[in-house]
Amino acid sequence: MSEKKLEKKRENEEKSAGLSNSRQNYPKFGKNAPNPLAHKGKELVDVRNPLGRNDSGYKISKKKLKEVQLSNNAQVKVSVDRVTLMGQPIGDETIDCDRVMHLLYKKFKNTDFYKQAVSGFNIVDPKTDENVAYVEVPTHRTDEIRVDFNPKRLRWDLTSEWAQFLIWFLQQLENKKFSRLDLAFDMIDVDVRGYLPYVFGASKSLFYDRAWNLGTIYAGARSSKSQIRFYDKKAERKHAGYEVKDLSFWRLELQLRGNRTEIWRDDCAKKLGQFYKLEPHGVKNLNDKVLLLAMKQDPNIYKEFSKNTQTKIRRMMKQPDNQEYTVTRMLLYCLEENYEKLEQELNFYLAEFGIEKD
Repeated sequence: MSEKKLEKKRENEEKSAGLSNSRQNYPKFGKNAPNPLAHKGKELVDVRNPLGRNDSGYKISKKKLKEVQLSNNAQVKVSVDRVTLMGQPIGDETIDCDRVMHLLYKKFKNTDFYKQAVSGFNIVDPKTDENVAYVEVPTHRTDEIRVDFNPKRLRWDLTSEWAQFLIWFLQQLENKKFSRLDLAFDMIDVDVRGYLPYVFGASKSLFYDRAWNLGTIYAGARSSKSQIRFYDKKAERKHAGYEVKDLSFWRLELQLRGNRTEIWRDDCAKKLGQFYKLEPHGVKNLNDKVLLLAMKQDPNIYKEFSKNTQTKIRRMMKQPDNQEYTVTRMLLYCLEENYEKLEQELNFYLAEFGIEKD
């Protein structure tokens, strides 16, 4: 079969699966590619500065607010990290989403930005190897495709090959519904030594650098859709070739449940309450103190204990005297002061990419 006939066959396959292959809609890669969002004339919402008011519903006493005052150099910021949507390929209801994924694999498997995964594929920035999007067909909704992506990162690099592909692919989906929000809390020059996310019943993965300093911790599996990630952002940026002048730069990323403001905000506050430093000051028994110190050193040791001991550990860890919450209060206060701007930023991204919100 000639190359012309093969191309025509591929084009017909893609059209039958709802994937546009016209010159107008197909992504044009390269530095001279047009900006598909330029005509909208919108600017990013600035969420760096606090609103200066406390009306979010989270009650923190004036005494505790004084405790969250930062030093001259320290900063705590929060921003939208990723947005997750569910959508259907454009066309009739008979379109097979798995077939769409297979066609995407055949067409883009040899590109630098396409990385095949177990149940979908990742889109990465080849320059930094940063994961900027993930696409899959959910096992419980085979008639839809789930996409989670970093909208701010996408807008920073609109002319890149991976960004052009992602924008094109989002245009191939209809009935796009917002399903989940991920937030990122940046702690710059804040002393976070000893702080960890303690989420019982969830898997935990800890990664250390060559000097045995904690680099990254995951609480919860990615498939759980409720993962907490805490990592050394300074080390990550230096590894990617960026110059970082801050003494320390740590990031806490939260996958939040719910597609309505009051739901994801409450879930965010709950997850922040699970991020603290374990300090067994309220334990007098030496054996009990050893248990908590062991948990502080390596949270994975928890699964090695009997069920009775696990219950005892959870009870002791919940005691306020055994928890240090200074940084936690900083994060809660940051959420209070910025949640309205976060909602504005989220609504901006949803409108930008044609995603409906219930």
